[in-house]
Amino acid sequence: MKKFPSQIILGIIIIVVGILLLLRSTGIIDMGNVIRFLPSIFILIGIYSLIKSKFRNITESLLFITLFTVIQLWILNIITLGNILAWWPIILIIIGVGIILSRLRGPPGEEDSHQKLDIFTFFGEVKRNIKSNNFQGGDITAVFGEINLDLRDATLSETPRINVVSLFAEVNIKVPEEWNVNLDTQQILADVQDKSKESPANDEITVGGLAIFSEVNIRN
Repeated sequence: MKKFPSQIILGIIIIVVGILLLLRSTGIIDMGNVIRFLPSIFILIGIYSLIKSKFRNITESLLFITLFTVIQLWILNIITLGNILAWWPIILIIIGVGIILSRLRGPPGEEDSHQKLDIFTFFGEVKRNIKSNNFQGGDITAVFGEINLDLRDATLSETPRINVVSLFAEVNIKVPEEWNVNLDTQQILADVQDKSKESPANDEITVGGLAIFSEVNIRN
């Protein structure tokens, strides 16, 4: 079964939310009841991020899910401000559980032998060390988060492309000294820098995509 890339899913969600807000602001359709359920979209994004990270970014994802669950219940008048003030210690419990699990799960850097990337983080941090002998590029998506990708132990397949989508986030990519990097990114109030050294070798990798209010760094 073919999986949808994270960037396609994110793009569809942004388009749907934009259409709903446009219909409401222009008065074409009364979207009052639908708009009330917008926090549920962010809850689903949080769940997706939790699963995508293989339950490594537990603290950030659970806090995000909890926040928008409370907002959704409050908008639907299921809970009151008094209920929120009474149950706020749940936040401390989530943080405590996250601290313990982060200690038990070992080193933060995760080794990956996959040939193609599909990394996604939403209000979280991902560290990935690629050890593929036939690296074919892939997608990196960071929204209000940070991704650290280490490719120094990977071997290229022809000229792969890494497509980066970074929204209010930071992406750091380390490449071997024998790789040459071709930048093909679009930036909107973002800082994208290739700090890697030029190599006489023929190995090349293309880094493209879109960065908005973000920082993308490529170095050896």
